[in-house]
Amino acid sequence: MCIRDRSTQSTGAFGVQTMDDDVERLLEQDLERMRLTFRKLVITVVGVRNLPEKMNSFLKLNRNGRSVETTAVEDCVNPVYNSRVIIKMEAPELPLMIEVWKHVRFFPDKKIGSVRVVPEQLAVQTPIDSWFLMDGCDTGEMWLRCVWNDATSALPAQPKDQLYDIYGFKVNPLVAKKWHRTNSYLMCRQVRAQRAWEEYEEELDPATVCEKKQLARLLVDLGPPLELRALVLYSFMLPRSGSGGDGDAWVVCREAGEQIDPEQYYHMLLSKSQEMELRESGTVVTQIDKDIPRTFGDHNTRISTTEGQEALRRVLMAHAKHNPDIGYCQSLNNIAGILLCVPQMQEHQAFTVFSSLVSLFRDWYQPGMNGLRRDMLVLEKLIASSFSGLARYAEEMGLPLGLILSRYMMPLFVEWIPADALFRVYDGMCFFLWHEGRNAFGVVVGVIMVMIRATLSSLMSSDNMQSFKEKIEDCFSTMVNGDVLLKSAFAEMRYIGYDRIMELREEVEASLALADAQQARQEALHSLDMAALSSTQLDVLMERVVAVAGELSEGWVTREQFYEIIQETNPRLVVAKETLFQLFSDASKEGRLDFRQLVTACVALSGIDATAMLRALFTVFDSDHDGTLQADEVRGALTSVFSLMHNRQILPNELDTLCLPALNALNKSQDDELGFEEFEVVMHEMPTLMEFLRLQAANSQERWLAAAQNEDESSPSRFHMIWSVVKDKFDALAT
Repeated sequence: MCIRDRSTQSTGAFGVQTMDDDVERLLEQDLERMRLTFRKLVITVVGVRNLPEKMNSFLKLNRNGRSVETTAVEDCVNPVYNSRVIIKMEAPELPLMIEVWKHVRFFPDKKIGSVRVVPEQLAVQTPIDSWFLMDGCDTGEMWLRCVWNDATSALPAQPKDQLYDIYGFKVNPLVAKKWHRTNSYLMCRQVRAQRAWEEYEEELDPATVCEKKQLARLLVDLGPPLELRALVLYSFMLPRSGSGGDGDAWVVCREAGEQIDPEQYYHMLLSKSQEMELRESGTVVTQIDKDIPRTFGDHNTRISTTEGQEALRRVLMAHAKHNPDIGYCQSLNNIAGILLCVPQMQEHQAFTVFSSLVSLFRDWYQPGMNGLRRDMLVLEKLIASSFSGLARYAEEMGLPLGLILSRYMMPLFVEWIPADALFRVYDGMCFFLWHEGRNAFGVVVGVIMVMIRATLSSLMSSDNMQSFKEKIEDCFSTMVNGDVLLKSAFAEMRYIGYDRIMELREEVEASLALADAQQARQEALHSLDMAALSSTQLDVLMERVVAVAGELSEGWVTREQFYEIIQETNPRLVVAKETLFQLFSDASKEGRLDFRQLVTACVALSGIDATAMLRALFTVFDSDHDGTLQADEVRGALTSVFSLMHNRQILPNELDTLCLPALNALNKSQDDELGFEEFEVVMHEMPTLMEFLRLQAANSQERWLAAAQNEDESSPSRFHMIWSVVKDKFDALAT
C-alpha cells in the first residue's frame, strides 16, 4: 500500500477532508491489488482438440521458473487432461505457459504447441470456459476453465437474451447453454483458417482453383475463413465445361454454345425473368412470392431485411428461367437464402453456387421427384444394412424412414444443421465433386449416417413419428462442430463404400423405372377399347398370327410384323401402333414380342365372347386356311381345350370318349372334315365344354389381363385357354 503526502489532500467547503480523483483512483487500485493478493485463480486445462496426429501427450506448466508435468494421455488426437493449477495473485503479471508435449519412447520428447495466459488478464474475464488457440503448430485448440477459488458459481451464467451465430441464425436452446465455449472454439478455427488461407488468397482464381490440389485438401481439412467463404464457394462451384462429376450439366453460363461471363449471364437471365413475369402469372412466380416472406422469418439474417428478400426473389426468378425443367419448388428458397447470408457474397455469385448445388441433385426437384424417390429407397436399404435394428423398429412402428429423411435432404439440411457446420458439409461436396470427380450424394449419405449413429438408441425409444422427427432434429441442431461432422461423414462413406452407394442407386433407379412402366402399362390397358375388334376381325387377326408365327424359328414377332398384324386386323383402330407395342412388350425382349405377349395383345383388343372363341379356335387350328378342319385338326383343337379344362394332358383313349360327338360328326361327313357351322354344332353337343367356354368369356378384362401379366396359371382363364390353344398350334407348326 502506498503512503501519500498530506499535501495531496484538500479541505472541502464544509471542512471535510477530500482527495483528488486521480489520487482516489490510485488508492482503489492499490486496495484491489491487496484483495487479489489474498485470492487464488484456479485454471483447469480440460483438454486439447485437433492435434496433428494420434500421440502420447502430456502437459508442461511453466511459470516464474517453476515447471510441472502431468501424466501422459495415450494414443489420442483429442486428449482430455483435466489438470488444475492454482495461481496466487501476488504477481499476476507473470505469464503461465501451458505446453503440450509428445512423448516418444527412446527419443527426446517433442513440443507440439503452447498457450500463453496472463493471470492478471484472465482475472478481468473470470469466470472463463473457452477455447484458446495453440501457438507453434498448424492445428490444435486448448480448452481452459478459469474461476476464483472462492467463487459460488464455477461457470459463466447462461445468457438470457436470444443468441445468434455469425450468419444471423438463432442459436438452438440445446446449444445456447454452452454457446460461450462453442463460439470460442469456432473463433479459434476462424483464426486458424485465416492463417492457413492467407498465402493462397491471391491464387483464388475461379478459372484455375480446382487444379490446385493443395487448396482442395485445405478446403476439406479446415475450410475457408468467413471473409473468404463467398469467394471459395464461388470458385469451386463455378461451372466449367467438361469438368466435374456431372459434366456439361455444370455449364450454366452458356449462351448459343459460347462461354460468357457469369455476372453478365445472371443479368441476362434477370431481364428474361422479368419478361416471363410480365407474360405469365403462373405458379412459379406465385409460389416464389409466397415462400419469400417465410424464408428465415424468425431469424436475424440478411434475408430478414427488405433488401435481402428482393435479392432472394431475383436469384430464384433467374434460376427459374435458367432451369425451366425445375422452375421452382419448395426448399429452393432456403438453399438460395443461406447463400445470400454469407458475408461479401455477391448476387451473381450466390446464383452461380445455388444453380450448381441444385444441378447436383436436379432430379430431386424436377416434377415427379423421381430422383428423391430413388434416394429415399437407397437410404432405407443402407440403413437396413448398417442399422438393421432401427430398420425393423421403423417397420414395426410404421415409420417411413425414407420419407422422414427427405424432409432434411430436400433443403440440403438448411435450418436443420447450424450454418457454420452446414457450410463445412458444402465444402465436402465441393471437394468430392471437383477433386474426387464423384457425385455429391455420397456426402448426404454420410451426414445422415452420422446423425443416425449419434442418436440410434434415442430413435429406437420413440413412441410415434413426431417424437422420432424431434430427436432427429435435436441431433442435427447440436452438430455445431463442422470439422468433426465432415470428417465423420467421410468416414461413414468409406465404411459403406462409394461404389456400393452408386451401384445401389442404379439398381433402385432401374426397379423404379420398371415399376413406373408397369403402372403406365396398367393405366394404358384400362384406357383401351377392349371391344375394338369384331368377331370377323378376330378371325383375320388369328389367321395372321398363325401365318407370322409359322415363319419364325422361335416364335418371335418383331415391331414391324406387329404393326402389320394390327393394321390388317383393325385399320380403324385409333390407338397408335407404337403405343400398343410398348404396352405389351418389355425392354428385355429387345424390340420383339413373344407368343404370350402377342396373344395377350390379341385378346386385349378383341373383347370376344364364347362364340367368338370358337371361331378363334377354329381359325387357329385350320392350318391350311381352307375353311375346314380335318380329323387331325379337330383332335388337336379338342385335345388343347380338354387338357386346359382338366389341367393335365389328355390321353388318346380319353379323347375318344370325351369327343365322341365330334368324332361321330366326322364319320358322318362325306369328306372327313368339318366347316365352322358343323364345328359349332358339334361343340354345342358337348355342354361341359361350352359351359367352360362361357365361364371363361364371362371373366372380367382385369382378371385375365392380370393373370397374363403375373404368369399365374394356377386357375384357368380365358387368356390361358387362348394361349394354350395358340401355343399348341405354334408347337405343331415348329415341328
